[in-house]
Amino acid sequence: MLAIIIVANVSELSKGGKTTTIRTTPAGVTTSEDVWGGPNYHSVPIIVFCSAVLVLLFLPFVRREFHPPAKAPAGPSGPVAPEGSLPPPAPGERDWRVGHKGRDLMYYEE
Repeated sequence: MLAIIIVANVSELSKGGKTTTIRTTPAGVTTSEDVWGGPNYHSVPIIVFCSAVLVLLFLPFVRREFHPPAKAPAGPSGPVAPEGSLPPPAPGERDWRVGHKGRDLMYYEE
């Protein structure tokens, strides 16, 4: 969608130039007048903004947000705990805990 907006505004920007206006009076006299229409300057900030958004969307740290992190393979250190399991609290610790699982998930256990 951003690319379409950029192309449309570039084409509008390139259409500027002289326009010829032909006028005919009631008496039948025809006159022509060349008027400089000028380019469509409000297209420039739109083009710059859309281009900046496209560049930002293709930066590596933004693209990384749209892909799940790669899971590390189970190595020779032993079996991997099943998804969603947490180690039991150590002796002498409180009997509840709060923490994070991944980027957006929090847990609370008693």
